[in-house]
Amino acid sequence: MSEGEIRDADLEAIGRISTQFAFLEFSLAQLAWGLLETEQRVGQTVTAHLSFKRLVALVSALAKQRIKDSSQLARLDTLLSRSLHAESERNTIVHSTWFQDPEEGTTSRLKITVDKGKGRRVQFKTVPTTELDGMADRIADVAAGIQDFATAHGYAKGEIDADQ
Repeated sequence: MSEGEIRDADLEAIGRISTQFAFLEFSLAQLAWGLLETEQRVGQTVTAHLSFKRLVALVSALAKQRIKDSSQLARLDTLLSRSLHAESERNTIVHSTWFQDPEEGTTSRLKITVDKGKGRRVQFKTVPTTELDGMADRIADVAAGIQDFATAHGYAKGEIDADQ
């Protein structure tokens, strides 16, 4: 490995975070399509340009209109909260710059942010592969929970209505 090159295990874990998050976002969109109770193409049109937070808000609002069981709404609310936390974790990882210390064998991330209240913040943190893998696993678990919820309530759609 050359100096500064990120280890394959860390790159793989970062890639898993990205792909698992994409599947979570897709799972939420599919749930929204079902909750809209319309043609899939109409649902796709509604959700295509929504930010993740707005997609979560749409699913929450539609569920409150369609699902009357308060325990099921609470279950979904927990999944949606976990989804928002997953987005925050994913954003931190994907929008960081990554460095490898060849002498130490560690991978670290750098993230510089600016906030009205906090001003400029520079985060430099060593991130073990196990931590990255844990994030990917948590995101996958939330996506599976959304899929299970959609299936249990009859909102899961089979094949994707795609253009040719």
